Amino acid sequence: MPTEHKLHVAITGLKAPIERALVAHLEAQPLVEFRLHEPDADLRELSATEVWVTGYIAGGKVTGAQIAQLPHLRGIIVSGMGFEYIDAAAATDRGIPIVNAPEFAVSVAEAALTLMLLITKNYPAMQRAIHAAQWPAPGADRGRTLAGKTLGIVGLGRIGGQMARYGAALSMRIIAADPGLSPEQAQARGAEELLPLPALMARSDVICVCAPLNDSTRHLIDAQALAAAKPGAYLVNVARGALVDEPALIDALKTGQLAGAALDVLETEPPLPSNPLLSMSNVILTPHSLGATVENADLIAGSVYRSIECFLRGERPPNTVNL
Repeated sequence: MPTEHKLHVAITGLKAPIERALVAHLEAQPLVEFRLHEPDADLRELSATEVWVTGYIAGGKVTGAQIAQLPHLRGIIVSGMGFEYIDAAAATDRGIPIVNAPEFAVSVAEAALTLMLLITKNYPAMQRAIHAAQWPAPGADRGRTLAGKTLGIVGLGRIGGQMARYGAALSMRIIAADPGLSPEQAQARGAEELLPLPALMARSDVICVCAPLNDSTRHLIDAQALAAAKPGAYLVNVARGALVDEPALIDALKTGQLAGAALDVLETEPPLPSNPLLSMSNVILTPHSLGATVENADLIAGSVYRSIECFLRGERPPNTVNL
């Protein structure tokens, strides 16, 4: 009898909890042959690869040249939502689907909510005072009440839509900027109005950046956008660091144009020791992991495995983002 074909899967750069959960799935699937692969290892070892599962590569890229070294490649699966580090044009030219794992959205939106609550309550100053054994006097370092304030969401996709629901639960007004949506679609995702970016900046008490990173959104929040912001607004970014022009952000924080910023992502990760954001008193930084929860490891691994099963059946996974 002919031997049944096994699907060859390469796994690169996944965070350890996700990798462990995915390996547990794959070890129970006799029709998948998988191999763990270090990001800087020789790709010629993976010439038989049909599905490539890859984690986020900060500052790196899955290049067209790398894709060309895998002649049997039928799909690329990313263990998250963003895929800007994949050469999408090269994959698309070969008809290779890029598939993401959108289950990440809920915990990332929870991270955005956490950061919004902390920065608007002036958490950095209060923590510094407590650690310096300076218990603040009543009324010192007062924060802001969010009920009745306006939350402006830049990018109303899965994360942004979830954040709109959280903001509404806090009795905030929700507005959004997203050129890919109609006003009716934006309203269906929880936004009262869909606005151009300058208008959103001018009306928002809190600006939450949830957009994908691509050539048209790099430095979307630049000096011009920040100059249009409502004085004393707060900025939260849980998407990608390069969406925000960091020197312009630093200037806006120094001048008081922005009251504060809470960032789970930076343009350079990890940041250089000279980055002024590390020492600013009105900034909260977390290391691009606030949305990485215990539950998410299983959710993402399950999503990736279901996509692998689609390739095994000869089907295109439903979370394909490029074809």
